[in-house]
Amino acid sequence: RNVETSAKRDRTSFTGTLLKAGEKPQYAYYPYSKANNDKEATNLSGTVHGEQTFSFATGLLSDDWKYGTLRGTTDEGYEFRMNHLFAMAKVDISATDSELEGQQLDYITLTVTPADASSTSSTVSPARRIHGDFTFNATNGSYSLAGEAAEGDDVVKMTWSDRPQLTSGAKYTGYLTLIPDIHNGDQLTITVATLEYAATYK
Repeated sequence: RNVETSAKRDRTSFTGTLLKAGEKPQYAYYPYSKANNDKEATNLSGTVHGEQTFSFATGLLSDDWKYGTLRGTTDEGYEFRMNHLFAMAKVDISATDSELEGQQLDYITLTVTPADASSTSSTVSPARRIHGDFTFNATNGSYSLAGEAAEGDDVVKMTWSDRPQLTSGAKYTGYLTLIPDIHNGDQLTITVATLEYAATYK
């Protein structure tokens, strides 16, 4: 349970209760999920959603999966070093002198197309999976995808929850969490949409 703040920061404090006297925590993960109660740290589960939200004002991303191991102890308790479980895509937007200037940002999408998708070869790569259900090991950050690939697994949409207005001379940075199934030569298609316009880049 986060007891210090819900705002973006590089350090924060959590509190909880150990089940047995003399125990100390060894591993941690974020965000918390009730589905993982009573599971071993080596066999936890989670989801990178195909639709995520990001707040420009606070910098908070809905699917910011992390894992951590015990770093040591302090006067306040136990300290963990947290690491990202997946890749993050950073998108910088400047609408100066474009049709998007003055508009409110609505969402961005990122789509991955395999390099050989247009090939007639029988060895064409399957569609990429950049979001979905997964199991993971909080002791070392390893993970595996659950289930079978499905249509739409190759695109992630991030909605700007506070819809910032694109003003002249300003830059707007947003983030998406991606399962890193992206290979050398793949094509990335990014669409930036406001309430009235959309711009697509490859």
